[in-house]
Amino acid sequence: MKRRFWYWITDALGALLLLGISVFVLLRWQSIPVQVPAHFGAGGQITGYGNKASDLGMLLVLAWVMFVGMQVLAFFPQSWNIPRRTPRAYQAAADALAALRLCLALIFGYLLFCTALGRGLGAWFFPLMLVFVGGSVLYMLIGALRG
Repeated sequence: MKRRFWYWITDALGALLLLGISVFVLLRWQSIPVQVPAHFGAGGQITGYGNKASDLGMLLVLAWVMFVGMQVLAFFPQSWNIPRRTPRAYQAAADALAALRLCLALIFGYLLFCTALGRGLGAWFFPLMLVFVGGSVLYMLIGALRG
């Protein structure tokens, strides 16, 4: 399966976003309070606090592991569990995986930004996250079943 230009764009944007937020957190490390938001309610309000080293560090590591892991997974389409193994089904799954990588980079980037600044996420975050992630997965399922 040939990698489309779309994949290069989404991968570059996701990597730049994660790199940028990592640099942002490292540059602001001294000014970040010891206690940072560690839990957010469904409405985006802060409901719990935790240690900045463990919470920000965990979010950064998790963001990079998921992004790189999904990159590696993209190179092994034979390991994907697709009901109909046709080129069209594989293409739909690859498109959805590229979109999902970018969505997750955006979600983790925003989470890290809000955590580092001690802000709430906003009431729109959770519904919008569900639409982005759910839409990517739904697109992949429909494409794989049509394939």
